[in-house]
Amino acid sequence: MPREGDTINANTSTKKYVIYEVSVRQDSAENDPHPTTIERRYTHFLNLYESLKKAHPDLMQNVTFPKKVLIGNFSTDVIAERSAAFEAFLDYIITKNLLK
Repeated sequence: MPREGDTINANTSTKKYVIYEVSVRQDSAENDPHPTTIERRYTHFLNLYESLKKAHPDLMQNVTFPKKVLIGNFSTDVIAERSAAFEAFLDYIITKNLLK
């Protein structure tokens, strides 16, 4: 579930950003009793994408990644599109075992 965050700069102005929550659980016959939730920003996903693209260019050539936007990144449409894209991206890299 995305939410807004704030960073305080040295000059005391705030810079807003979106935090995406990723829930991680172990697949098993029973529900995972200890699922974990981590928070990531767009930049974290972008860094992972770029690293995997360098390490596995053949497997990553058909993976699409949402573009960075300077204006409108807080709109519900952009957040929803990115959320869906990040979920598909994470599902893909898990399916291909790219995080060994």
